[in-house]
Amino acid sequence: MSKIIKLSKGELPKNASSMLENMVNSFISKILKEFSNVNVGNKSFSKVDGQDIYSVQFRYSFYSGHKKHNESAVISVNYER
Repeated sequence: MSKIIKLSKGELPKNASSMLENMVNSFISKILKEFSNVNVGNKSFSKVDGQDIYSVQFRYSFYSGHKKHNESAVISVNYER
């Protein structure tokens, strides 16, 4: 079983960091097409030990009508230098 290592954003390879940020922004822009008041919470980053798989986990919220929805998401990339 692989071990997950928590990382700060600064510990990610620059290209992996950019890829993850672009994927989060793309994900949120799709949510914005359907719902209003989308907010993104803090992001946490991790890596699979011994592999080039990097992930970002974050919480987000949005409104559908007058109801607020709180969700979470994980986006992973296989980043090979």
